[in-house]
Amino acid sequence: MNQLRSIIKAKDYLLNLNKKSSIKNNSIFYFATFVGSIGFYIFDRIAKKKNDFFKNFIMIFKDVFYTYNFTGCEIYFSDKILNNYDNIYLTWASYSNFKNDGSLNDKYLNINSKDLVKTLIIAIYKDEKLPLKLNDNIIIFQTKKNKIGFIEIIKNIFKNLNYIIFNYYFFLAKISSHNFFSEILLKKTRFLLNKKIKFFLTPYEGQPFQNQFIMQLKKINKEIKCIGYIHSPPIPIPANYINKKYSPDFIILNGKDQKTCFNKFLGWPKSKIKLLPSFRFLKSKKNKKRVIFLPYNIINVNKIINSLNYIIENNIINHEEYVIRSHPAIKSRNSEKIINHFNKLKKKNNSSNEIKSHFLIFIGNSGGIIEYLERGYRVIHILDDDFYDFYSNELWPSIISTKLCNGIYIYKIKKKGNLIKLGDSKKHSIKKIMKFCDKL
Repeated sequence: MNQLRSIIKAKDYLLNLNKKSSIKNNSIFYFATFVGSIGFYIFDRIAKKKNDFFKNFIMIFKDVFYTYNFTGCEIYFSDKILNNYDNIYLTWASYSNFKNDGSLNDKYLNINSKDLVKTLIIAIYKDEKLPLKLNDNIIIFQTKKNKIGFIEIIKNIFKNLNYIIFNYYFFLAKISSHNFFSEILLKKTRFLLNKKIKFFLTPYEGQPFQNQFIMQLKKINKEIKCIGYIHSPPIPIPANYINKKYSPDFIILNGKDQKTCFNKFLGWPKSKIKLLPSFRFLKSKKNKKRVIFLPYNIINVNKIINSLNYIIENNIINHEEYVIRSHPAIKSRNSEKIINHFNKLKKKNNSSNEIKSHFLIFIGNSGGIIEYLERGYRVIHILDDDFYDFYSNELWPSIISTKLCNGIYIYKIKKKGNLIKLGDSKKHSIKKIMKFCDKL
């Protein structure tokens, strides 16, 4: 089973599901192939890959009980909350994104919240410490745990138990942490939705909360224009972006390869796609040191260690010149094992100093590969999973891959700008978005 056929199978599954009178909503599915979750499990089964019952059970169990992290969510806003707004922007934020004046520096659009005129900003917030001040157009939705959260999890399972009769995968999707979060977010923010809203904008990932938010808006006013900005670099299997019943009306992409993929394989009509330079990734002179980047999730530790040994023993890199970095969002036990192994190798001091090759090395599933290819770097990719991590020329025609050995590839691109057209300046992003919106 190749990557393209698996995407087509998943897309057909969602289309057929939407025709069933008992369900009629495929927007709760989140086929994120880059993280272990219920959505990944369902996609994997649809793609008919070999499955390990024990690993899948653990994956489902962890996803369902991760719901605990959302059982005590709260919203915060200033006493003078903006009540005259035409637009809603739904994004993510952390404490470091807020300025002392209460404004938000949004990293996805690369703009300050003060530039979003007549726009209410809903920021999903994971940090415990809240900003001391909030501008009137910002609402913080803080994710929290509840001491009796496990009771809520059990209630959620029983509430959706009847869906097993109609569709087992639909039931699993309904009890996933992604959909529990979606329901909580909608419950807490529904009072903000009204018929006066003209535009809804979000850094789109195909997550259930984004699709369900759109669903609620459309129930209030079908004329509201919903726009999704695809902020992430292309990923190997972008199944999370399959066009669903309550996907955005329009999406903004950053490269021709993305447009081809979304149109031909993910079900987005050309009329719904707009190409603009990236707002998030801007042109800059980055002098990146020799770095090995670890992913968010690591499965096959021994496989990765063997691959690192291979490129060192065959003098493909001089590992003494490299530093190894865990993912900024998490430092797992598996990451620690790989970091410790690599640092032990460095102490042996047995590399050839004559090696002149300069690569950035990415392990596992990482969108950073595409960003740095577009910035002109040479990249080695060590696969954690041969199926889900590899960048196929069939889906991304601008990528040229050279196989070093099983599970290790060197990438280069045919032409810069086809995968991500880097932005020129952060000052122009909001002007381009509003100009695009005005034409809708």
